[in-house]
Amino acid sequence: MKKGFKINLSVKLFASLFVGFTIVLAYNYYDFRSSYLIEEIDFFEYISLNIFNCMILLLFFIVLFFTLDLLIINPINKAIYFDQHKSTLLKYLPASFYDETDVIKSEMMLQNEQWKALDGFIHGLVSKDYSIEIPEEFRDNGISQRLQKLKEVIHEFELRDAKYLKNENLQQWISEGLGKMGVFLANYNYDVNDFSNVVLSELVHYIDASAGAIYFKNSNGEVQALSVLTNERFLQSNASFLLGEGLIGRCLLENRLISITDISEAQVKLVSGLGSSKPKHILYIPLRINALPYGVLEVASFKLFPDNTILFLERFSDGLALSIYSRLHN
Repeated sequence: MKKGFKINLSVKLFASLFVGFTIVLAYNYYDFRSSYLIEEIDFFEYISLNIFNCMILLLFFIVLFFTLDLLIINPINKAIYFDQHKSTLLKYLPASFYDETDVIKSEMMLQNEQWKALDGFIHGLVSKDYSIEIPEEFRDNGISQRLQKLKEVIHEFELRDAKYLKNENLQQWISEGLGKMGVFLANYNYDVNDFSNVVLSELVHYIDASAGAIYFKNSNGEVQALSVLTNERFLQSNASFLLGEGLIGRCLLENRLISITDISEAQVKLVSGLGSSKPKHILYIPLRINALPYGVLEVASFKLFPDNTILFLERFSDGLALSIYSRLHN
């Protein structure tokens, strides 16, 4: 190996001297031909006069040649040699090198899987898919914990905004309903029974109920049916209830809203004036004037009434009571 290196170095030195010497001669010959001394002395006398400059120039080219060899040619040769003999060279590596390589490779694969999981998690957040979770094996990572906390915060804000929007929409629905029903309460000028039919029909349609009835006190102190609507048909009903009788009389007596669900067919016939149909939810709302009960509004549905519907009926009932009372006594 050392002998080869010396021979290799000798070849390089000879090549650099040859190239440098040729360039120096060429340069000096050109300079000599262009100088005013061409007619007084010959070329070799000119060289002897500039021997110091020639040596400096030659040394410069030698240094330049070895620099290029060290920085460019030698690394390229080593790369080519390694590529041609890498299978042989790898045999001489210690076993620990392969163990460390396997460890590094495993860590890189684990990190790659972790970043894929985090990327999927972030994509889920962008898509507002809050059911997505970071795999359990990656949850100890600091970034994973911060992303999980971010998901909880974003989800909380989403729920809060949705609740606010829902409440705002419900308030708008109640206000629109009161305004719409208020038009009928104020402008309908027929007798109390026709008035009750029109108002009840519009009310049942607006709250998506299946049936409804309006009861009001008569001169005997009973609450008598003014209008009964079921299955989109008005029924001729003379049903009346004493104070405390059935759920209608109880609502009047207790002066409070009564809500019942999943009642039996026997209970429907006993406590209600809506006929034999079996609803899932029935509401009894007292019709009050100056906080005193004068009648009952009954509505039924084959599904549960939402809270906003109940709130709407409570607000609407006082206006309905006053309108009926004014038509009965004018």
